[in-house]
Amino acid sequence: MKLCQKVAIFVLTLSFQVACADDWQTLSQAAKAGQKLSLQGQYVHRHQYRLSAFSLYRQQQDFGLIERRVAEDGIPREIIKTGGELSFFTNHKKGLMLSLADTTSLFPAVLPVDVNVLKDSYTVASGEITRIARRNCQWMWLKPKENNRYTQGFCLDIENRLPLAQIYQSNGKIIEINQFTRLSFTEPSKEEVQPDRRLTVTDRFTLPPQPAWYRQSNTSDWRYLKKLPKGFFVLSHKDMKVDPRADKGRHYIVSDGLVNISLFIEHFPNTPQFKKTMPMSGALSSAEKIQGNYKIIAIGNLPETGIKAFVHHVEIK
Repeated sequence: MKLCQKVAIFVLTLSFQVACADDWQTLSQAAKAGQKLSLQGQYVHRHQYRLSAFSLYRQQQDFGLIERRVAEDGIPREIIKTGGELSFFTNHKKGLMLSLADTTSLFPAVLPVDVNVLKDSYTVASGEITRIARRNCQWMWLKPKENNRYTQGFCLDIENRLPLAQIYQSNGKIIEINQFTRLSFTEPSKEEVQPDRRLTVTDRFTLPPQPAWYRQSNTSDWRYLKKLPKGFFVLSHKDMKVDPRADKGRHYIVSDGLVNISLFIEHFPNTPQFKKTMPMSGALSSAEKIQGNYKIIAIGNLPETGIKAFVHHVEIK
């Protein structure tokens, strides 16, 4: 091979590596913007035939960022995020259940602060530039290395890298989308980040730690859980029983940095029985298996084939 050809191949290879590195750096900037930028606006959440709208207010205060998320349709409900704590405000039990479902994606904080945790399971590629909420943004795509996760797309603001839209895709078909329809980076007033006084706080929930610390996770205190599928790690776990017939149980929040799964492992005095699982919608799927006197249930934002493969590869002690 001639020297000029070798040089050309080297330059092309180096350019490709630099481009990939730049893409990961861009995603890292997007993760920080999604967590920290002050803003006010409105976004829509669409899956299948359902469409919901939310208003979002974020303000920097002395103790950090405070965020108010208001459902604009259906049962009145709001979520206040202060640091790592979520507070749910509603006057209806169903409103609380809907609010808990709303937390499966706290858009636009949809990327882990440490995007390096994604490199084992995804490749990254940049896409076209478009306009969303009257702002220019560029699509970045995270494509799974194995065909048991969704492809996810993020349209990142050209100026500050905030995700203006998030898409779940499977075989080229859009499964679920979050997208701003109105957005301003002016800081809201203190009144705008306070909950509606007509609503009462019904529950509080502490968010699990960011995946940046998963490598220090101590597997010896996982209790019933022995091993997870490759690329997944435990963010938090606590005692919890879903089925009243179980004599003990544990709830694990599991992630690969992008996918989030609620994993329930329950022990029964006698061999448990399969029961019809709750129907899921959008990007959520569920699966279960029985191993001896244990029942394992997983619910998360994976395709049906992916959540079944996940449960199949979970090992208990």
